[in-house]
Amino acid sequence: MRQVIEDLVKKGPSDKEMRRAKEYYLGRRAMDLQGDASLAGYFTLEEVYRLRFKTEAEVARLIEKVTAKDVSRLAERLMLNSNLVTSTVG
Repeated sequence: MRQVIEDLVKKGPSDKEMRRAKEYYLGRRAMDLQGDASLAGYFTLEEVYRLRFKTEAEVARLIEKVTAKDVSRLAERLMLNSNLVTSTVG
């Protein structure tokens, strides 16, 4: 598992992986926000955290700006540190 994370940090995700991840996120988000309860929860969290509501077009633009290099940097910061612990359950 650590090798996969190290590869992600060094090489970054492929163009295909980036495209699929962005499409998945935007599609999942659109489906998740179709119900009244989901929308109410979304607006509530926006208010609680004092975030500005973003339209779907704004969210799509922000997601499209994410680069493979951004993913690599975040993976390095969050997953490659001396405190990383691997647990096996089951």
